[in-house]
Parts: sequence; structure tokens; C-alpha cells
Amino acid sequence: MVYKIGFGTDGWRGVIAEDYTFDNVRRAAQGFASYLLEQNKHGQWVVVGHDKRFASEHFAAAAAEVLAGNGLNVYLTDGATPTPVIAFAVVDKKACGAVNITASHNPPSDNGFKVRDEHGSAIDPEGLKRIEALIPDSVEEVKQIALSSGIQEGKIVMFDASESYIVNLQKLVDLQEIKDAGFTVMVDTMWGNGAGWLSEILGGGATWVNREGVEAPIGLEEILIIAPYNAQVFELQERIPGARVGIVDKFQGREAPIVIYSMTTSSHSDAPRGMEFLYSANRLNVATSRAKCICVVVASPRLFEAECRTPRQMQLANAFCRYLELAAPIYSRASCKLLEGRQID
Repeated sequence: MVYKIGFGTDGWRGVIAEDYTFDNVRRAAQGFASYLLEQNKHGQWVVVGHDKRFASEHFAAAAAEVLAGNGLNVYLTDGATPTPVIAFAVVDKKACGAVNITASHNPPSDNGFKVRDEHGSAIDPEGLKRIEALIPDSVEEVKQIALSSGIQEGKIVMFDASESYIVNLQKLVDLQEIKDAGFTVMVDTMWGNGAGWLSEILGGGATWVNREGVEAPIGLEEILIIAPYNAQVFELQERIPGARVGIVDKFQGREAPIVIYSMTTSSHSDAPRGMEFLYSANRLNVATSRAKCICVVVASPRLFEAECRTPRQMQLANAFCRYLELAAPIYSRASCKLLEGRQID
């Protein structure tokens, strides 16, 4: 008795090895191929993807073999791929449609054969009825070529659908801001198709490694901001709500992965309480030694060009200039864009 493949929402679902078999997947693929050929899509490209269900990658390969056997070209995903990524790939690759081997929310014992149009969207009910009507009763009526032959002849191309999808996502969302936020997020994909995607998209944010070799994210709470004057502290607290900001004395005995020390004044001559206070080696040592990983000294270049009038002032200036000799410059993303194409000394 011939098994009748019925298309419901987006396509057909069945129980693996009972009615969802390789022969029936090939029959469904033949119906979709015939439908595309009726739409004058011969020689155009179709995206074929799959989820993580049992043997989904093999069912996807079987569908690709049938589509290629009917004169269509196939982009076949090289691994399990989320449904939105497959839909995006249709548009990105300028394909005429897609097949997605997945059963969505159905039990793990099921699998499915979903179809998409040239926009990566659902095919209308009339189109689904036509595909269903074009499904042959026998697998002997199916046209197909071997996967290896299709790849060798360039009719089937394996591809990573994530690359262009993530590039496009970066145009819509500032991923770097999320990466650098220092959030700790627990994700349970429950063996789903999204496994590994969030770590790939959002991984690589700001982290630091402690002396035990443990890596941890960096957020605002992992940063100390120190200034020599209370007036600057109050200004920073207003501009960076929630930040740990204070003068040197406030953070005695406390540490953080990152310390930012603001020298505040534009030149030594503008410094309240004189050079003895601003350039104090003891204060600078206390401030910079709070850092477990990195200390950023924010200072005007003019502070390294002090006009010294006494041996003591020379001693203070020379000790301060030593920080510049040992430091490496840090450029913001904004300044890097401005400097793009120029040599950075």
C-alpha cells in the first residue's frame, strides 16, 4: 500500500523509520523539485539544511541528491543549522527555495520535510497542495544522482550558513557591546539546533585570566577608577553611574582586574596642590598596584613635559615618565577608525 505524504504547516512530518523513511523523503523531494521546475526554476539554486535529529544530515543529503537529479543546483549546509539561518541563506544565496529537514517542536521520534520559497518564507497553502499533488507514488519515479557525483560536478555545494548570517547580524546588533558587557549567561539548548550558536556569536568578549589560570568576564564591577582629586571623582561618578570611583585612599588594600587612573589635569602648572601631590610616586604606586591584570593611566601628553625648576621636581617628573616608557598605548575603536589607513607610531 502506497503511503500518502500529506503536507501540513510548511511541509510534512512523520515518525522516523515508520513513515518517515529515506524513500519517502526522496518522494517528497521529487514533488518539490517538480513544483520548482513548473515555476521555471531549472538550473537555479536551492538551499538544503537540517537539524540535530536522528539521521537528519543523511535525510538532507538524500533530498539534495533528488533536487540535483532534477536539474537544480543545491547549497547543502555542512552541519545542523537553525531554521532562521536557512531562511536567510535563501535570500543571501539568491536561491529559489529551500528544504529544511526538521520537525520543529514535534517529539524526537519524528522528523520533517519543510519547504521555503525564494524569500525564505513559507509557501502559500495552494503551493503546498500543488507540491503534495506532484509527489510520485513510487520511489522508482524519483530522479536522483549520487551525493559524491553532485559535489564533484558542482551541482551540490557544501557550505557554512553561519558566516554570512553572523556578518549580517553584526549590521543589525552591536555584538561587541554585548560581548564586552561582562554578562555571565547560562544557556541550555536542550540538544536543539541552536547549540553552540550563542557562544560563537557572543564569545570572545572582554575577559581576564587570574594567577590560577581561571578566565572570567570583565564587567563594570571588575574596574576601579581612581583620581587624585575629589572634584574629578564626583564628576566621574555622575557620568558613570554604578562605577567604583574614588581617590587613592578609598581603595587602600583593595584590588580589581583593571584599574584606570585619571591624572585629571592638563598640565603640571594646572595641578591643584602642585607637582608634589600630583606626581607623588607613593600615590601613583598605590593606585597602579591595585590592578591585578592591567592598569590604564589616562594623562595629557603635556604632563610628561613638565618644566621642572628644582631637583625635586625633576625627580618626580622622571619617575612619572618611567610609566610612559613601560606602557603600551591603547586605542579605542573610535580612534582606530579615525586612524584607519594611517601608520600608528
